[in-house]
Order: sequence, then structure tokens, then C-alpha cells
Amino acid sequence: MDIRSPVQASVLIISAAALIGGSAAAAHPQSPAAAAAEAKLDRLVDAAIDSHQFFTPKERAVIERACGYRPGEWNGIQVNMVGDTYFCTNGRQVSSPEVRAVMAEVSPRIDAYVASVMRRPDVVAAQRELDRAVDAEVDRRH
Repeated sequence: MDIRSPVQASVLIISAAALIGGSAAAAHPQSPAAAAAEAKLDRLVDAAIDSHQFFTPKERAVIERACGYRPGEWNGIQVNMVGDTYFCTNGRQVSSPEVRAVMAEVSPRIDAYVASVMRRPDVVAAQRELDRAVDAEVDRRH
């Protein structure tokens, strides 16, 4: 997922599934091995994402104010922008120069961090484990 252009593209960091993209695991019913491998990968990626602060306090305050969140209510991870519209988790839709400016600043940081997480040896190993489990399931079905 390319999140370098927040005004043009959707930015959505919610779960490992959003980071992994179109995994073959999602296209086929999962074997227990594939389900376990996917759960492991999800845990690793979720832990890395959940423990990271993408937004500075000032940027976070802009999003909280625009969305009508109480200070600290927003987790700073759920981010969804399509075109010029930012979709808040409470259902509010915001289109403002201030929010677009924040997203233009934070998107390269998110992109770089997510890429670094996906290159971590433990995450790479978990992805390979999932790929092997899915391949074995596909081979078993054919």
C-alpha cells in the first residue's frame, strides 16, 4: 500500500491484514497451519504498529480536534484518508487544509516505519511461514 500521497490515496493502518495486502491466505479457506501462521504474523505486526507513535503531539491534536475526539481518545493508529477527505473512526468526515497538511507530513513516516516492520527478520520469517502453509494447502487441494 503506497501512503506517500495522502491527498490522492487511501491511508489505512488498522491491522496486519492492511499491511500484508492481498495474501493468498485470504483467497482460500485456511488450514489450521495457515490460520496459526497468519495469527502469529498478525500479532508481530500489530505489536510493532501499536507500540509506535506516528504522530507528534501537535499533529495528533489537529486530528483529535478535527474529528471531535477528546484528547487521548484516538489511538493514533487508525488512519483513513481518501482523496481530500479524512474519515474519523467516529464516522465524521473531515476535509480541511490543516488535516491534509498533517497527513502530508506523517504519511512518509508511516510508510517508512511500516516498511521497516515488514523487513524485520521475525516478521519476514512469519510471512514465509504463512506463505509455506498457504502453498501446502493449495497443493493439497489440487
